[in-house]
Amino acid sequence: MKPGQLLAEIDDRDAATNIVKAKAGLAEAENALVEVEQSIRANEAAKSAAEAAASLAESTYKRYQALLERKSVSPQEFEEVEFKYKNAAAEVRRAEETLRSVAARRKQVENRIEQAKAEVETAHIYAGYSRVTAPYAGIVTAKHLDAGALSAPGVPILTVEDNRSYLLEANVDESQLAGIRIGDSAQVFIEALGKNPVPAKVAEIVPAADPGSRSFVVKLGLPRLEGVRSGMFGRAVFATGTKDVVSVPESAIIRKGQLTGVYVINEQRQARFRLIKTGKTYAERVEVLSGLSKGDRIVLDNFAQIQDGTPIAEL
Repeated sequence: MKPGQLLAEIDDRDAATNIVKAKAGLAEAENALVEVEQSIRANEAAKSAAEAAASLAESTYKRYQALLERKSVSPQEFEEVEFKYKNAAAEVRRAEETLRSVAARRKQVENRIEQAKAEVETAHIYAGYSRVTAPYAGIVTAKHLDAGALSAPGVPILTVEDNRSYLLEANVDESQLAGIRIGDSAQVFIEALGKNPVPAKVAEIVPAADPGSRSFVVKLGLPRLEGVRSGMFGRAVFATGTKDVVSVPESAIIRKGQLTGVYVINEQRQARFRLIKTGKTYAERVEVLSGLSKGDRIVLDNFAQIQDGTPIAEL
């Protein structure tokens, strides 16, 4: 599976209908804006004409006012000119008011256009939800819905897994957590991959403890490994300190019923069975808590030919 690869497609007929409706609403709003712009231009022309008429009426009014003072015109003639002057001024005010109203209408239409554009974009976004694509390279591990099933928000369709990197979740007792930090190195043993350790690093420490076990989840980043799958069991070994221990290869340990021991080579070069108490296992070696001392030599193999007291040839 590649990034962006189509994984599933949902019936998008409703989404396509919403896109058509949203585009129609946008076209209607844009047409309304064209009409409003034409109305603004017409009203601007009407206002200019009204202002020109008012200017002429004002000049005539002032001239007749001077003539009236000299009694060169009758009061009736002056009243007619005064009426025309006041009417022209009122026409200018009406033109200005109409122009402001149309400008406000234009603002409303512009807001409607922005809203319609947002509706178109939203419709396209919802239409994009009909195509489910791979977010990254990986594998599909589960299919939750079959063809023809009804999808709904929150209902999973597929489970996709990034198989390029995995995390091991280890439960660590709260008493041991203080010695672990993000970025620390650790060794991981995955049973399905054999006994060889896998190097890992602490990627995350979940801050909340499990109230029942009083343990914390520590997530370890694993290198890319063949054969690793989600759900596999593994163990993590953290280096929280160092100590000297006596250890032997696991293959050298002999178990006889409830007894655990090894063949130790004494000074007479004889194999002597010695009981031991074992501790932790580290890869292919086992810690010996008691029964052996540093420097003791032991038999590693060929136990079928060895009994207590069997001479051992010098290597």
